[in-house]
Amino acid sequence: LFSEGLEILVMTSANISDDPLIIDNNEALEKLKGIADYFLMHNRKIYNRCDDSVAAVVGGEVQVYRRARGYVPLPVDLPVEPPAVMLGCGGDLKSTFCMTKGRSGYLSQHLGDINHYGNYQQFLYTIPRFERMLDVKPEVVVHDLHPQYMAPRWAKGLKGLRKVGVQHHHAHMASCLAENQVTEPALGVVCDGTGYGLDGAIWGFEFFAGTPANLNRMAHLSYMPLPGEITIKRPARMSFSYLYELFGEQGLEYAARHLPVISAEEGQVLVKQLENRLNTVLTSSCGRLFDGVSALLGICTKVQYEGQAAIELEERADMNALDTYRFEFNTGSRPYTLGVRGVFQGILADMERGTPVSEIAGRFHRTVAEMIIIVLEKMRDDTGLNIVSLSGGVFQNKLLFLLLRQRLVEQGFEVLYHRKVPTNDGGVSLGQVYIASEVIRKDVSCYSSQNYKD
Repeated sequence: LFSEGLEILVMTSANISDDPLIIDNNEALEKLKGIADYFLMHNRKIYNRCDDSVAAVVGGEVQVYRRARGYVPLPVDLPVEPPAVMLGCGGDLKSTFCMTKGRSGYLSQHLGDINHYGNYQQFLYTIPRFERMLDVKPEVVVHDLHPQYMAPRWAKGLKGLRKVGVQHHHAHMASCLAENQVTEPALGVVCDGTGYGLDGAIWGFEFFAGTPANLNRMAHLSYMPLPGEITIKRPARMSFSYLYELFGEQGLEYAARHLPVISAEEGQVLVKQLENRLNTVLTSSCGRLFDGVSALLGICTKVQYEGQAAIELEERADMNALDTYRFEFNTGSRPYTLGVRGVFQGILADMERGTPVSEIAGRFHRTVAEMIIIVLEKMRDDTGLNIVSLSGGVFQNKLLFLLLRQRLVEQGFEVLYHRKVPTNDGGVSLGQVYIASEVIRKDVSCYSSQNYKD
């Protein structure tokens, strides 16, 4: 290949986007015939799909973002041995499961998004392989609370096993605590794109305090309506939602000036949708906040791959911009709430005075870090706790992660974060089994989980 003058060789897996890896020669010839020009075959059969692992060096340390070949099936020790063999089903996105044996948690390889049929079949195929490999049979199955996810629906249908339902962001925090061998009470920040909340809203910028068996939601980003699932693919709709909800009729003027991709006709439909809460769900998602700002700045208004709007916002950010935007922190009652009216006012003012987009993006990153720090300082005052865990896919943003970690250390916090286990949804299965283990071991029932038997 290189003899023909190629300077770069891009390697990718043999599958169509979102489908499982192709492991059969005939299937490859059929499905990839319009994509690949040549095929290199072998007569040795592949029995177990295992994707490429993905890791990054962040602040001089390796952080694993996709745990698969080269890492699986190496175990991750839990802080305490579970009282039974457990199977944590993970989430439907970036799916992994976690099976326990003794004190060890064995995470599966990355299985993809199991709301796709082929990946779901791979999920079902891989679980008994782990049972045979570990010579165990799960006695407890742990699942997410999302009513439409495939993994929880499968888990609830199992007979003869104890079931424990665990909230998505609690599992994120518990995953970080498990990886860092923490058993004592701690504070936690979870920032991601989506997770089904205990109140039916879509959570994603969450603050907790407590132990895995009893986590309390201390604060969150104020709710904002998400106008339809298509908004994830078209983040300009999220920008529009923020502008209209925060500024009303004036927000429509801002949208007309700064969101040209939203036509007048679509804007009218969105207004009716938001006013009447048609096909909308409330969200406190940090991922959607990044999306909204990215689209408002004209950086990314349509996405072609997951996280594109936030990734491009990070790439444009000039961290030499030291100022932050004003934000609101309501401490009248728990859970406390963070408001971003001042953030959007500041961004709009900067845009209208011609401030470079890179500078605005940098200020926004610094603002998010300061929002987190202010809340954690209040939580430390309230609880006396000083350990803080960081989890969720938003912390794959290196600028935000490094800035926040530095600032937290300066404020005297002990900061925990992921290295061996993904900070994204690929790590939640570990947190699920840690929470279920502690709930059962301590024989407690708490609002963070649903705990029941057949």
